[in-house]
Amino acid sequence: MRAGKFQQGLQYLTLALAAGLLPACADWRLHEPALQHPAQWDGHEWLLQCETPDPIGEPAPHAILDPQPAPLWGRDQQGALLRLRGHLEDGYFVLHTVYAGSGQPLPTTRSFLRTRCSETLHDHGVSDNLDSGQVWAARDGEGIQLPIYYPEQEASPQQIRRLVIFGDSLSDTGRLKRRVRVFPTWPYWMGRFSNGPIWTEYLEQATALSVQNHAYGGASLGRLGQLPGADWIARVREEGQYFISGSIGGQVEDYVNNYLVAGQLAAPDKTAFLIWAGANDYISKEPVSGLITTFLNNPAGESGYQSVVHDGISGLESAVRALYDAGGRNFVLLNLPDLGRSPVVTQNTTYIPVQGITNDPERRLELSQKLSELTRYHNQQLVQAVDRLNSELNGGQIALFDSNRLFLDLAYADEPRQQIAPRWTSVTVSGADRSLNLPERCYAGSYFGSRDDDRVCLQPKRMLFWDAVHPTTTVHCLHAAQVAQHLAREGWMPAQPPLSCEGMPNSFFQTASD
Repeated sequence: MRAGKFQQGLQYLTLALAAGLLPACADWRLHEPALQHPAQWDGHEWLLQCETPDPIGEPAPHAILDPQPAPLWGRDQQGALLRLRGHLEDGYFVLHTVYAGSGQPLPTTRSFLRTRCSETLHDHGVSDNLDSGQVWAARDGEGIQLPIYYPEQEASPQQIRRLVIFGDSLSDTGRLKRRVRVFPTWPYWMGRFSNGPIWTEYLEQATALSVQNHAYGGASLGRLGQLPGADWIARVREEGQYFISGSIGGQVEDYVNNYLVAGQLAAPDKTAFLIWAGANDYISKEPVSGLITTFLNNPAGESGYQSVVHDGISGLESAVRALYDAGGRNFVLLNLPDLGRSPVVTQNTTYIPVQGITNDPERRLELSQKLSELTRYHNQQLVQAVDRLNSELNGGQIALFDSNRLFLDLAYADEPRQQIAPRWTSVTVSGADRSLNLPERCYAGSYFGSRDDDRVCLQPKRMLFWDAVHPTTTVHCLHAAQVAQHLAREGWMPAQPPLSCEGMPNSFFQTASD
């Protein structure tokens, strides 16, 4: 989910490229590197790759691209590389054994390998607490990082032991940053579109599941650049975004073609797929003068949002069906938080109300209402899609998680709930006969980063949103806690102990969004 600054950033990267390729190519985009399955890989040694800050220390003055750090490999206590043995399955590295440099077998637990990464980082002079950073199995020089599936998980009695994530910047764990190297950079945390770990990482922490993440910031549900009436600059910008970030359908296509043997899951009963996307299909219109107005004010028209919603939901259904054809049977689709109750409303300067209102507070109130109507329409269509999929996909379980309700619960808690949740910082927009409290953003800079402390709020833990559209890491944690409860309610895993989120009382998790 992202607003105009994402498109501005991509414009630098892709304007000329898109202008040259757009007339000739109907479906061009960057793809994931192919993960082959040669027999000689099974049983051969892999290395433990530890995520590092990108870049470590201050960036070079006037650098266009952030430096690409060399891989940091986990080491034993004597400083020798750890060696991993296992086999590949459905895009996971199924761990068998871990060896020290001396050849001595070591523990094969998640906690042991994370500890070795943490101590390796410390030995390299990195003082930040990076325990929530990613830990992968990788091979030097091949550019492919795989989530690890641990022996302890195979012994678990729960049904679901692996999660595969598809989505946009709300779920991106630094994949876009590793691809473009330009943004998001500090004070965004390690390429996440937030100030710390995001919900997929907290979910892995809370459930001890292996999480495989294919989300890219800027990804759409449908095909961008299809609205009639958009000028060539708007189309090139959206085509540039599609080229870099792609779509959910593209993520699923790459996963099936590059991570599964013969396009079929080996362990479908152990695996659940979570898909959260859609906002880019709508917010990508926000920075374009005139286009956002037509898009919101005439929803059923040729250039209105209803057709974009239908295309996006259709794309989502196609992605689920493709995973079902590959053997997938367990799915969770997440709906959209209310776009009309996000800081993007107070940052917008281009929307023009139907009545030609020139008073800025009234204009923002009208924009908030229209974005809320758009969100409701998307979420209603998603409910219908879930019903269709459940009726048509024999043996499939397609669940719906209400992210919208959770965000509204957090932002507009009633008085008893206010004693449980913090009082989030907000701003009041007042018109002639109505007013609205909107969450404020913490970070006021761009995706290209800032070293100016004045651009970051003093109390990030009291903010719902890190920037105009992305939640803070605290809210990501709360979201993960609720998704974990949802998975337990579906019967896919046992109920988990409450997840502590930056000092939030445990009682919150028994009352929020139940």
